[in-house]
Amino acid sequence: MSEAKPKEAATGGDQVAPASVERYLVFDEIGVGGMASVHLGMLTGAVGFRRIVALKQLHARFIHDPDFVEQFINEARLAARIHHANVVQTLDVVWTGTQLLLVMEYVDGDTLNRVLRSAVERREQVPIEVACSMVAGVL
Repeated sequence: MSEAKPKEAATGGDQVAPASVERYLVFDEIGVGGMASVHLGMLTGAVGFRRIVALKQLHARFIHDPDFVEQFINEARLAARIHHANVVQTLDVVWTGTQLLLVMEYVDGDTLNRVLRSAVERREQVPIEVACSMVAGVL
């Protein structure tokens, strides 16, 4: 798992605790796009139950725009209908009125984007076997 640091939240003294939204602890941002950011998170439950998750959070500037909120929720509904080994599962949606989160399965590893950019930076090609495996997985 990546070494994520807690997102700062005031706890008094010198201690820093992760921010929380309902049952979820929110850690470092691990990705960002035009509509949302993705954070490493942790589901916390009864009797010490914990599960690492990915939390996709709608950007604050869109939270009061009904069109963006509807689009984000529709994405969650659609993603929840897809059951495939190569697609992360959507586990939950959290709406607090000021925050909207899609809770998704967390998969540790490099993104396709990172693998391709790394190859370009090294002036190398992705091996044909790796490229074929990625395409077959997408299909």
